[in-house]
Amino acid sequence: MKTFLLSKIPYWAFSILLVMACNPKETKTQQEQEQKPSLPPSGIISENQAGVLFETYSRNRVPLIEEFENEAAEGEVNYMAARYTYFDFAEMQNYMNYIKDQADSAGVEIQTLRIYYATYPKGNPKDPNKNTVFLVPTTKFGDVNKAFKIATVDGKPVAEAIPWNFKGIGNDAMEQEEGAKNQAGFFSSLTTNAVLQPGGSLILNDGSTAPPPPNQ
Repeated sequence: MKTFLLSKIPYWAFSILLVMACNPKETKTQQEQEQKPSLPPSGIISENQAGVLFETYSRNRVPLIEEFENEAAEGEVNYMAARYTYFDFAEMQNYMNYIKDQADSAGVEIQTLRIYYATYPKGNPKDPNKNTVFLVPTTKFGDVNKAFKIATVDGKPVAEAIPWNFKGIGNDAMEQEEGAKNQAGFFSSLTTNAVLQPGGSLILNDGSTAPPPPNQ
């Protein structure tokens, strides 16, 4: 019996050493993966470059926008063009996760995220004539990237290209009248955005815009 127990000691010792050797290595690898810093995106620019871009916009675009809006307004108006749009960081994280989940459910990959420049029309009770942006993901339809939405076909989510056609909008009175109707529908639908069900539109708007102080 004594001989049998002694013969088993090397195996038990080997097993214990193996566990002790493996666990720290696995733990260290996991910690390294968790602590590994993200690499900077290729589009990162310096603060000086950003300053040049902002100053160029402020010099070449803002005066034209403010002149146009002040001349078009009735009465004395001191219109100030917006210089930036901002979104809550947590909301942006949630938005990225949401559109990724929706694209995955439809079996497509998001190729780009478009940021459209836009302006609220005069009918907007909150921000009339104010500049804004909206974001929409694109995916491949054949060889072309197109903005898309999620539709339900035979009970399954499917990516569909948004049938936008902006060419010639507002060129005649009929289009302007139709645009006014669309504006009315747009603002009535704003109140329902918070209760939209998953799927459908993937467009994000309603950021906050402002003309910032010169040093901000």
